[in-house]
Amino acid sequence: MMVLQPHSIRELSERPMRPESPVLSVYLDFDPSAPTNRRGGYKLALEEMLKQIETQLTEDSKRRHFHEDAAWTRKQVELNMPKGRSLVLFCDASDNFFYRQDLAIRLANQVWYGDTPYTRPLVQAVNEHERYGVVLVDKENARFFVFSMQTIEELDKAFQTPAVRHRRTAGSDHLRSQMTLQSRTIASTSSPDRQSCRRSSAARRWSTASTRSASTRATCRSARRSCAARP
Repeated sequence: MMVLQPHSIRELSERPMRPESPVLSVYLDFDPSAPTNRRGGYKLALEEMLKQIETQLTEDSKRRHFHEDAAWTRKQVELNMPKGRSLVLFCDASDNFFYRQDLAIRLANQVWYGDTPYTRPLVQAVNEHERYGVVLVDKENARFFVFSMQTIEELDKAFQTPAVRHRRTAGSDHLRSQMTLQSRTIASTSSPDRQSCRRSSAARRWSTASTRSASTRATCRSARRSCAARP
């Protein structure tokens, strides 16, 4: 059930008058807690009010027009389950004008048949029930709610995260190319140093191996002399 917007009432009130095409305005109390609405009592109330209007019409053209509007009104009540405590209907079948609004508040049963929609009960209801705005904010999202006439509605499009677009410019491309060239220069400069380190390490290993080999040969010669000197 949506919150009744003030601009909707204004548009209904400003609808141009059509003397030859009256509008049927219906306010129906749907409150299930009311004893008179038990077992579909609101349907009986609607039929009685429609009959009272019909008896006041003397011209056949207006009577036929009224029958078309009344048929649409009965269909809305019969086929659609109540979504609130009151139902508001405006109908001008000859002009293809149809309006339905479910309300969470109770409105008195009324039926009007005139040149324009009868919006006074709606205006009074809006004046009696102030509108409040509630904002829920966290680190990532913001949600906005409107509360009016015991109905709360979230406005999905009140806060939207703008789309992020990445744009490539000549400056960013030049900077990226400089960084790549610098990385390659550092890599090529460090290559001779790594090669000389490998050569030095190999020379040290060869020198150590040569020293160990000479020491081993000297030890063997000393041992042979000792064996020859024995009787």
